[in-house]
Amino acid sequence: EIYDGLADQRKATELYLDALAVDPEHVEAGERVAELLWRAERYTDLVPVLEMLTRLGPRPKAGAGGESRPSGAEPAQQVERLTRLAHAAHALGLDEKVGKAYARAAEIDETNLEAQRGRAAWHQKREEHQEALAALGKVFEHHVEDLPPSERVELFYNMGACELKLGEKQKAKELIARALELDPAHRPSLLASLELGEAKPESLIDAKKALLVTATGVDEQAKLLGEIGDIWLEKLGNRDEAVSAWREGLELKNDDHKLLHKCLDAYVEEKSWPQALEMLERLIEVEKVQSVR
Repeated sequence: EIYDGLADQRKATELYLDALAVDPEHVEAGERVAELLWRAERYTDLVPVLEMLTRLGPRPKAGAGGESRPSGAEPAQQVERLTRLAHAAHALGLDEKVGKAYARAAEIDETNLEAQRGRAAWHQKREEHQEALAALGKVFEHHVEDLPPSERVELFYNMGACELKLGEKQKAKELIARALELDPAHRPSLLASLELGEAKPESLIDAKKALLVTATGVDEQAKLLGEIGDIWLEKLGNRDEAVSAWREGLELKNDDHKLLHKCLDAYVEEKSWPQALEMLERLIEVEKVQSVR
């Protein structure tokens, strides 16, 4: 307790660590230094301290008759220590420790949001979809009504992605649909809906148009517009809408060979010779430029 009066937090930290060097299972020193190390983000020193504390638990309190009794705050205290341990271990790249810490925290308190989210992310990274879904299910069970819309979108999407990986296409479809109800432009959900492959052509077009909004560059936008045009032509038989989409792509990327050829073929099919000649000249120009390069 003498250390509590020290204004120099760094000095206090070193004194507590010295005490632990003498007695590695000195719980009181561990409890006090753990908080200091957490605030200072000294994760290398923090991990072994938290491992000791979560292994031994808090110090027992004396009962009325002098007997020892466990602290009533133990579960909440242990969950906080375990989630901090997971955070620190993640920062140090200690992946196995991350998973074990989150799993223990979730076992103590299945309603703990941080523990279940961390557990889900850890399993998803390892492509352990059944275990990830179980953790996400606990988030849904205990927190879905309290989550802000953006976090509910992520929850529905992640649950849907797990169901899809597990072969449960109908469940995945329903969850992805719930995500898109909340955010029609949510890119991962849109991509998942395309992967499900059961949407009507009009729905596919709408999904790809929504993806245009979040596309990362001109190449991706042109590719999406090419695919939109393909759907108009191949699935709906609408050549005018197809050419419109392809030409929009060419406005973004005027040297795109595929889009130029698609437009050329469409104009030839329609016997629209002036437009076909325009596309042919553009193709020749692009090939000249590339041959010079």
